[in-house]
Order: sequence, then structure tokens, then C-alpha cells
Amino acid sequence: MNMRTIAINPDNVSKPASHNYSQGIVVEGARKLVFISGQIPEDSAGIIVGPGDVEAQTRQIFKNIEAVLAAAGGNLKNIVKVTTYLADMKHFEKFDRVRSEFLSSVSPASTLVAVNPETWTRFSSEILVEIDAIAALS
Repeated sequence: MNMRTIAINPDNVSKPASHNYSQGIVVEGARKLVFISGQIPEDSAGIIVGPGDVEAQTRQIFKNIEAVLAAAGGNLKNIVKVTTYLADMKHFEKFDRVRSEFLSSVSPASTLVAVNPETWTRFSSEILVEIDAIAALS
């Protein structure tokens, strides 16, 4: 089987901070798979949305994921797996409420990791959540 990968970096999502990753990767073969890099709550200009507000951040992240999927020819209904990194489990209820707004018709396989913000520099008092995803397009 011939398989091809295509990098996805839509204009309405901030550009990768370095050139060693893409916002998404499409794998074409019998089924097209899209691997979406961990998204943080940045708008297309690279500005953090909702510093310290897990609901606003989760909304922005799902908008970013939606943009990557649209650029690959899909939508949120195509998501088969998500991994969420949450800075503190005290934010879970608010995070989960917003996640449900975006994934109510989908029940993807999911992993939630509580991260100690003191040991992982990606998280700060501003960034409370990061999400990556995998989608399958037909």
C-alpha cells in the first residue's frame, strides 16, 4: 500500500514555534489519518487567549483543532482520539463542560493527564490546558 504524509499548517492557526513540527499531519492510504499536534490556546497571531481561564482556553484550542481538520478536509466528528494535558485537576469540570460543547456527537478515545506546571515549562499561570488529537477521514 502506498502511503503519503502531508503537513497541515492553516493560516488561521498560529505558526509552529519551530520548524520541527506541523500543526497537523495527514496520512493518506486506505483511510486518511490526521495527527494534530498539541494545541495551546493561541489565536492566529500567536496571542494567548483567556490567560488563566480554562473555559476560554479550551474553546480556543478546539477552534484551532477544528481549523486544522478543515484544512485537511474534515471536521470535529472525525476525531477518534484526544489527549488532554491539564495544569490542575481543579479545572476538570469547566474543561469538560466546554469539551462537551465541541465533542457532544463524538465519543473519541481519550486520555487526560494532570501536569505539574512547576515541572513542565509549557504550562504557566496563563496556559492551563493543551490538547492533541487524531482524526480518521474517509
